[in-house]
Amino acid sequence: METYEYSWSEQFYYFSLFRALHGPDATPNKEDESPIDEETYYTQSDLATWIREQNNCRKMFLDGKASDITPNQIKVLDQASFPWIRDSSERWDGHFRELMAFKEEHGHCNVPRTAGKLGIWVKNQRAAYHKLYDLATGGGG
Repeated sequence: METYEYSWSEQFYYFSLFRALHGPDATPNKEDESPIDEETYYTQSDLATWIREQNNCRKMFLDGKASDITPNQIKVLDQASFPWIRDSSERWDGHFRELMAFKEEHGHCNVPRTAGKLGIWVKNQRAAYHKLYDLATGGGG
């Protein structure tokens, strides 16, 4: 069986179509071989693979390595709320910005643990701080 090589633009079209059909934050199932639409053989699995490839290409690009993604393609994907996989420093910075917005709104940084991802992040930051402080002062851990 001959395989068809989809262009970047075609695959971006399928990404946009998938989001239009399933919601703006929908993520394709890498195990799902059903077609995205009735007129193509392009599947959720194909789209999941393309998303992973775009993330890998972006990381290489940002690391200054040769990559198949262009700055314009990154910009297009950013504008489409592409599900980038953030490295740990990007995630940390994002959570910190959320914490600063929380502080601006509430006047404090006492985020409840039940406040979703931000509450969990703050709890983990405090635990890491206490562990580090205990090690630095010779405490019991």
